[in-house]
Amino acid sequence: MHQRLANDYNLWRGSLAAETRAEYSADRRTVTFFATIANQPPTYEWSLSFGDIVHNYRSALDSLAWSMAHLDGKRPHPRHEKRIYFPLTRSRTEFDKLASTSLSSVPEDVLDRMQSVQPYHGARVNDAIGLTLHDLDIQDKHRSAIEMRAVAADKTSYALKVSYETKADGVDDGCEPEWIAPDRTIQDGDPVAVMRFSRPVRLAEIEELPLVLMVEDKGQRRDVWNLLALIDRQVGATFRRVERGFLKDDAEYFGMSASADDGVG
Repeated sequence: MHQRLANDYNLWRGSLAAETRAEYSADRRTVTFFATIANQPPTYEWSLSFGDIVHNYRSALDSLAWSMAHLDGKRPHPRHEKRIYFPLTRSRTEFDKLASTSLSSVPEDVLDRMQSVQPYHGARVNDAIGLTLHDLDIQDKHRSAIEMRAVAADKTSYALKVSYETKADGVDDGCEPEWIAPDRTIQDGDPVAVMRFSRPVRLAEIEELPLVLMVEDKGQRRDVWNLLALIDRQVGATFRRVERGFLKDDAEYFGMSASADDGVG
């Protein structure tokens, strides 16, 4: 699913050709860039794929909990068996309640491992990647789709090509950029940036927009690719921890914040 979403996104980017056009002031010292989006990004379709990815990760964890609750032929009480899911909790009290009910048939040592990977061990509990996964899965179930935006938000990673009307050997011209892209999915004709140069510009180009694919979680914006990478690492580490015991190399992932590698939110 990751690869499908990435492929769909890359196909869309490949369909755009030049992604901006430039307009020049009368003295050609100020350049305003506008987005040229030949095909609007299919963010609704991408959000459906993203929701499937999130749900698959959550389901994998729930299947792990089911397996642990049925080890060696054990079974939880019938009234709890249909409510087995992998706990992703904000407090020890919340975890202990599940441990004594739907997870009561889980062996004590395995239950200790489950407890050790809970989000409440992190310094920023509400931002823990496990809870982000849980909340996004719930959001996907109760809405038509998780809202996704393709925003020209990263002001530091675009390539600017400039040539000047006159030569000035040894002069560092530089420019004063002002990023004015709207905080929503980019549209054709949107103003992106204004740049002011010290001498007249013959030609200025930004061939590729610095686009960030984002979803929103608890009012914070998350970079989709960074978020999926964090979720993948967390889920993989959780499986290794619960099934095989403590693994030193995985310790850093538990309690990990959803914004740990996220320069957006």
